[in-house]
Amino acid sequence: LSPRCLKLIEDLRSCRDTVEVSRIHGYMVKTGIDKDDFAVSKLIAFSIEDIRYASSIFEHVSNTNLYMFNTMIRGYSMSDEPELAFRVFNQLRATGLALDRFSFITTLKSCSRSGIGEGVHGIVLRSGFMSFTDLRNALLRFYCVCGRISDVRKVFDEMPQSIDAVSFSTLING
Repeated sequence: LSPRCLKLIEDLRSCRDTVEVSRIHGYMVKTGIDKDDFAVSKLIAFSIEDIRYASSIFEHVSNTNLYMFNTMIRGYSMSDEPELAFRVFNQLRATGLALDRFSFITTLKSCSRSGIGEGVHGIVLRSGFMSFTDLRNALLRFYCVCGRISDVRKVFDEMPQSIDAVSFSTLING
């Protein structure tokens, strides 16, 4: 990374609102730093509080990466439109990029808020990420919120070596 790019990322950390982020974004476009995937990833991450602005940046990126997709999924999962996280998740799958457990965790969170996403568990199984406790806990939370107690029990029973305090807390507070 160039010193100028590192300075911009540091400046992003000190931004208090979208207006300040948009000034840095404008400078990035003017100087060509908007072509740097890492810098754009950070720009999206720092603007995620304003999901519409982050989305407009994301939509104009020609070379999206997994971090950008996961950031957008996380942003939509916290927004008033969590179902859009599932749409971004499906876009991510269509790109052929390798998903990671964070892709699933944030997608499951949004699915439980929006009531969609029945097939996510199957995708998780096929992707080989069931060994991660945080992902299993996200599945527990998903099924708890959806009221699918038999599925909660099944996921819980299949994770005896990886049960942690979060697992029990999810069951109790589910």
